Amino acid sequence: MTPLRKVFASLFIVGTLTVSGVACSSSDSGTSTAAWCKKFEKVDKEESKSESADIGKAFEGLAKDAPKAIRKDMDMLASAFTALSDIDVTDENAMKELEANYDENEIDAATKRIETFVKDECGYDLNDK
Repeated sequence: MTPLRKVFASLFIVGTLTVSGVACSSSDSGTSTAAWCKKFEKVDKEESKSESADIGKAFEGLAKDAPKAIRKDMDMLASAFTALSDIDVTDENAMKELEANYDENEIDAATKRIETFVKDECGYDLNDK
């Protein structure tokens, strides 16, 4: 399994986000960070029983309402989840094409920035999950 495929697999299987909703600043979308954190928590709790297409849509919603500090990162992950949900993950050619469209280092860095944000602003350490 290529490193990028491992990233996609971990994003898809494990999910990335669980929060407890502590902070209360606002994002540019008008959604408070606390409200976004609660929405984030709901997505994470539902992720384990959702179809991949549903996860992509949920992440699109999170990205749209994400605080400015992580909006670009959330957009990238939402795009990756959506792209992943649109292919047959057992199809080697489809996975290679997907991997060509996403830089593993960028996804890894975006995930780390989101983890830091969630810990600092939402009061939840994703590494304790």
